[in-house]
Amino acid sequence: MFYTLSSICKMSDVEPHVWYTDILNHISDTKSSKYDDLLPQNWKVSSS
Repeated sequence: MFYTLSSICKMSDVEPHVWYTDILNHISDTKSSKYDDLLPQNWKVSSS
């Protein structure tokens, strides 16, 4: 699973380490209906 997500990050021009760090810090604050926003292809660096 991690390999697949890392590959998707690279295809989406997202740094995997930055992405993993950000989503793990914010997933508990995210509504389940918004989990799609955390996928690498939809993710944007949060300003907080």
